Amino acid sequence: MVNKNNRPRRHIWEKIKILIIGLSLIALAGSVIAAAPGFGFGNKVNCPVIRDRLNLTTEQKTKLNELQEKHWKDTIFLRKEMSDQAFGPKHSLERAKSR
Repeated sequence: MVNKNNRPRRHIWEKIKILIIGLSLIALAGSVIAAAPGFGFGNKVNCPVIRDRLNLTTEQKTKLNELQEKHWKDTIFLRKEMSDQAFGPKHSLERAKSR
């Protein structure tokens, strides 16, 4: 025997369940992307997993570190300018004081 009064209620709960599962999957995917190496605004990203896979010699690792430091120093003004445009000059001053 089918109760016609309960049918719409069950249909709403099915939609709510699908919505909750979908939002959970989106949140999970977002957290996985955010945790991936190389994404986002990182300072001096140094991923040992990637460097280990390259099988570099100590001389190559030293040269890579030197290039990374040089690039970091050469682009500091550009990064400051981008930060000022995105967040305002007050934000970049607060970040500079905290370092």
